[in-house]
Amino acid sequence: MRNRVFQAGRGLTPLLVLLLASSASAELAVYQVRKGDSTVSFTATKWKVFKEQGRFREFGGTIAVDFEAPGRSKVELEVRTDSVDTGVGGRDSALRSDDFLDVARHPKMSFVSTAVVPRGEDLFDVTGDLTIHGVTKKVTVPLRLLGRGPGPSGSELIGFETAFSIDRTAYGVLGSRWSGGELLIAREVEIRLLVSADRKR
Repeated sequence: MRNRVFQAGRGLTPLLVLLLASSASAELAVYQVRKGDSTVSFTATKWKVFKEQGRFREFGGTIAVDFEAPGRSKVELEVRTDSVDTGVGGRDSALRSDDFLDVARHPKMSFVSTAVVPRGEDLFDVTGDLTIHGVTKKVTVPLRLLGRGPGPSGSELIGFETAFSIDRTAYGVLGSRWSGGELLIAREVEIRLLVSADRKR
């Protein structure tokens, strides 16, 4: 078997060897999330009657893309939990408390991708580690490339969106004291990201 491998290697043309080496070492295009043009929001059903929305004001991250070989691409995002904003001060204080997000002990949430799989034109399944409230779970989320082109400052821009749901109780976000142990807020929380990012290299 070893001899066969070496023989196959000897049969490659110098040009093919060069192309394979270039492909393996090609740098990813790295984009930085533009906070002013991006949104990290969530929706949860309350009292089984209506949906309540909120967002996080402070976040950042990088998206490293290989458009020719999307499987090499990587996504890293980080969100500051104390930046939660639902438009109601008392509700935001409750969400920041140790009854929910416990921002004093868990100041950040994060997502780090481990695999990117194309599943159609401009559509991808991104698998990675989602960490909330100190608990890390592997999730797969759908990602859509909205567009790619020059931005106002001359740098290249890309836009993505994703929407998915998580079980908040699986991450220890319970709200038990606030609800008196009842399920007044649905376990399932819908998360949506609209992401704009500009190329750094």
